[in-house]
Amino acid sequence: MSQHEMVLMEGRRSDPFARTLAHHLGLPLCPVKFIEFLDDGGPRSGETKVEIRENIRGRDVCIIWSIGHTNY
Repeated sequence: MSQHEMVLMEGRRSDPFARTLAHHLGLPLCPVKFIEFLDDGGPRSGETKVEIRENIRGRDVCIIWSIGHTNY
């Protein structure tokens, strides 16, 4: 991947739209890991750690984040 190529990332859930768009553009989805923190009582605290598993320095980044109904 060249230094100035666009990088595509998808949001927390596996998104068919993101995969279709990446395929159409001929670009891979950047590997990303989401870690959600829990409150002491159990439910999610709303805080999330995002690990981007590729060097994206100096590149244009497009984040594809669906806002439809979720089950989490």
